[in-house]
Amino acid sequence: MNRLFGRPNGSAAAAAATAPTAPAAAPAASQIGGGPPALLASDASYSDAIRQLNLASLKEDSGDLRTARECYESGLGLLLGLLKARFPAGTGRPELEQGRDWLRQLLHTQMSKAERLKDKMAVREGNAPANHAVAPSASLLGLGQPGQVARANSGPVRHANNSPSDVRSGSASASPVSNSAASASAPRENIDPALRAAIEGEILRPSNGGVTFASIVGLDDAKAALKEMVILPSLRPDLFSGIRSPPKGLLLYGPPGNGKSFIASAVATESQATFFSVSAASLVSKHLGEGERLVRALFAVARERAPSIVFVDEIDSIMGRRGADEHEASRRLKTEFFIQMDGVSGKSDNGAGRVIVLAATNCPEDLDEALIRRLQRRIYLDVPSAPARLALLQSLFARPPGLKHSLNASDMDSLVAATKNYSNSDLTALVSDAALAPLREIPPDKLMSTPANSLPPVTLAHFQAALVRVRPSVSEERLKEYKRWADKQDATR
Repeated sequence: MNRLFGRPNGSAAAAAATAPTAPAAAPAASQIGGGPPALLASDASYSDAIRQLNLASLKEDSGDLRTARECYESGLGLLLGLLKARFPAGTGRPELEQGRDWLRQLLHTQMSKAERLKDKMAVREGNAPANHAVAPSASLLGLGQPGQVARANSGPVRHANNSPSDVRSGSASASPVSNSAASASAPRENIDPALRAAIEGEILRPSNGGVTFASIVGLDDAKAALKEMVILPSLRPDLFSGIRSPPKGLLLYGPPGNGKSFIASAVATESQATFFSVSAASLVSKHLGEGERLVRALFAVARERAPSIVFVDEIDSIMGRRGADEHEASRRLKTEFFIQMDGVSGKSDNGAGRVIVLAATNCPEDLDEALIRRLQRRIYLDVPSAPARLALLQSLFARPPGLKHSLNASDMDSLVAATKNYSNSDLTALVSDAALAPLREIPPDKLMSTPANSLPPVTLAHFQAALVRVRPSVSEERLKEYKRWADKQDATR
């Protein structure tokens, strides 16, 4: 949140400690009416957020605009994180929906006040205030700006490993080719601030040491295709323009447990495009018409921050084949998604306005034909081949702190042959089960005093026993169905 005016917010905490504490629910009661729902009133993060927002109002009235700005950043960051973590959309629970509606109204009001403060500071510093034709949003407060390593346990932006971090922790170094300039110059569209905040909460930021293509064993054809279609165009848009422009839609499909989401995380790490990671929970709402509005907001924000990648995991859950008995809300959402996809190619010839849709599914045959047509490139992620299984097993053995084993080359060949049709996740489960076998052989009373470096090695017999317990998660017939669909679609393998 410390990117609203480009300066650190170090004095906000000090101001909070020295200034008098205002009533905790003042902004909520005065701006929305009534008191906050019980779930919110008893939440420590909510109380802290309201305290910061009250302090921001007091500091603004006293003329200390810089401290007021910092308090707004702190309070709004807490509210956005609370909305994302504790009050997700589509739960169906009345108390959570009531809290979510309350937070959205409060965010709208406080973001408007923060935007007015920004204009007031611009006037004081001798700059003309921005002409805001649209409502203020979380992006104006520095959420998810390109190049940042953002967020807190209560913040709206996720890392590639889905672990929380601090939105107030600063920024990472920018890459050689960044989309900051394109994002700054892109026209802002008229989007509801709460919807914008929800969409910006889906921006995925790679952390240091995140997943890269080099850390993924196997899938060489898929990695090469993704580098050509996604990574290189985002890094060198000047080369991939005109007739060389990449497709605007890609589909990753295949048996579960073979790295579709994992490879998408690598795309987020290695590309310099803004990466949106969405799912059915991000776009489906019980409120009439809100699903289409969320889809429209998603692509609008993606265009503002272009070049962008919109990754939709398990896309079959929201974009399945249309039928006569389909619910009207689902049909409208799909129609809006198609309309937006048709408009995401961008008008810029140098790639600055490019938005790519990257989708993943385990059930490609359930997808609507109109979506398949728009996903022009389709990449089949099959179960690992024999060389890939060998490489993956060796990688699992070497994973820190390392697995002591007695397998020779012949044993490894036998193990690779026995794991035909095992997925990547099946192989991981197999090695994990076999690694526990030496522990099971030690009596519990002795296990507590056995040093880790004195454990007996894992043997081929341990793996043979694990093969009985861990079986392939995908049947032979199902794999044949995937391959038939791949042949029909002429997919990249």
